[in-house]
Amino acid sequence: MASFPTYYALLVLVLLLGAPSLGALAGGGYQFNILDKLLQETNLQSVIDKHLATSPRGLTAFSPTDAAFRKPPPGLLNRLTFAQKTQIGLFHLVPKYYSLMDLTKTTLPLQTFSPGKTLKLAFRQNKLFVLSGSMTTPVAYAIQNKYPVANFAINDVLVPPGMRF
Repeated sequence: MASFPTYYALLVLVLLLGAPSLGALAGGGYQFNILDKLLQETNLQSVIDKHLATSPRGLTAFSPTDAAFRKPPPGLLNRLTFAQKTQIGLFHLVPKYYSLMDLTKTTLPLQTFSPGKTLKLAFRQNKLFVLSGSMTTPVAYAIQNKYPVANFAINDVLVPPGMRF
């Protein structure tokens, strides 16, 4: 984790330049365009920006690829309400920085930005899996793994428990 002065240096950069989008952190967002659109539509990018600017805890994100968003029936994302889209976005964000190594050792559920909703992790056969309650998906790769943001690509969209379409 960054030292106290390093945190404030990062805070000044975020305030001056704005926090990069999760898609931008993925190298231009070329396979995270749908996620970027969801974050902008729901104003969640500003939630991420504010969190990074005000919390020394950092952020961990599980970012579905465009291919992940194309798995559900065509047009489903367009039919979701604003509240459902927001809930899905919040469910992919953890308000604390966890490195990949931290995640492989974590046994407690991770509290997401979605109130009362947690993600669990499992490390099997040298692969990290994210468990949402209704599905299990492997972490494909680390997009960014440096404090204050850990961003991991996943090939499925995590659906919060109890959400119906």
